Amino acid sequence: MAHQPVGSNIAIPTTSSSTKTAAIAQQTPYLRIVNTGTKGAFVKVGDGDPTATAADYFVSTSEPAVIALGAVASGPIASITAGNPTKLYVPTGGSTPFQVGQTVSLTVTGQSYWDFSHKPITAINSGFDPEGFQAAEITVTTDTTGIATQPVANTADLRRSVKLAALQHSGSTTLMVQQIQVTGA
Repeated sequence: MAHQPVGSNIAIPTTSSSTKTAAIAQQTPYLRIVNTGTKGAFVKVGDGDPTATAADYFVSTSEPAVIALGAVASGPIASITAGNPTKLYVPTGGSTPFQVGQTVSLTVTGQSYWDFSHKPITAINSGFDPEGFQAAEITVTTDTTGIATQPVANTADLRRSVKLAALQHSGSTTLMVQQIQVTGA
């Protein structure tokens, strides 16, 4: 089985209390974890701010672990209503792969004042616009009050984001975390 790395490799040292990565904007369905030390570790991946416990997934030192994140949830945003919370609108005729409770990160090329990282979705309203096309409004808990300029067309990308929490087993170690695509058998 061949792996195609995607995004940056992240090092996370483990300690006797749960530590977590910064937000990881999901680009693939899989997260590969390599334990570089001699001690095992427990990990938990999730939306929000996960906390790893001794009841969570164990990453040994003998082989890498691959955790399924689920289908990639991402999509373009056509317009934004600034405020607290912020409302994001999917292009007319489109639907949204996101769910209430997921955390998301927004990147707007050339207009970074719109960018935010790892904020929760509190509501999704789906329906039809006056012309009869499907429409969706995504409400995110982030404060964009005061931004008046709309994003330039086709420059706003919304992605689900997760964090990985890690806890040492019997001593500290370092975990290397990387999103991957899997090919072959």
